[in-house]
Amino acid sequence: MPFDVVDTGVGKEKVILFVGRLHPEKGVGVLIDAFRILVQEGNVGWKLIVVGPSATKDGGGGEEFGSALVKSAEGLDVEFTGPVFDDRLLKDYFARASIFCYPAQEGSGDAAPVAPREAMAYGAVPVVSQLPCFGDVIHHDVNGICYDHLAKDQPGVLSGWLKSLMTDPELLERLSGTARRVVDDYSSQSVAVKFLEDFHRLKQR
Repeated sequence: MPFDVVDTGVGKEKVILFVGRLHPEKGVGVLIDAFRILVQEGNVGWKLIVVGPSATKDGGGGEEFGSALVKSAEGLDVEFTGPVFDDRLLKDYFARASIFCYPAQEGSGDAAPVAPREAMAYGAVPVVSQLPCFGDVIHHDVNGICYDHLAKDQPGVLSGWLKSLMTDPELLERLSGTARRVVDDYSSQSVAVKFLEDFHRLKQR
């Protein structure tokens, strides 16, 4: 799916962003647990924004699950926006975020998630699980972080990688810069060129 970056006029903030269905298979609970560890260790000043539906009709884990997530985040600087259908507002979230965390779990059914790629186009450093679906786009310590989601202490492992980005501005800036290059492969213009190249090769057969 092609996409293009829109200048929203919004600058980077100390924001960790999740965009997706609020379902156990997406690892949102793991992310909140990891964020709590970070705060307990004294890593303050950052905000976690969770964007997405919990209703089962929208693919979420249900209202009870959504309420449990909110309760688990009590005392933390976590904002639950619910589903966002305004494209401009969603792009503002991507533009504000310094880190985009998508800790999908085994069996999540993710094939080629668009949200991490769009976040990368806005310079948000992706932190994702080591599921194969991310391997074609996100490369560990090159344009993002791929953490071990099968670790016994998954929230602890995830919090460690998030902390490395939150406390090392040079690392965050380096990965943000390389993450933005995803536009070179997935912008409308780039996708159109690839289609034309494919058509040309087919014509020559």
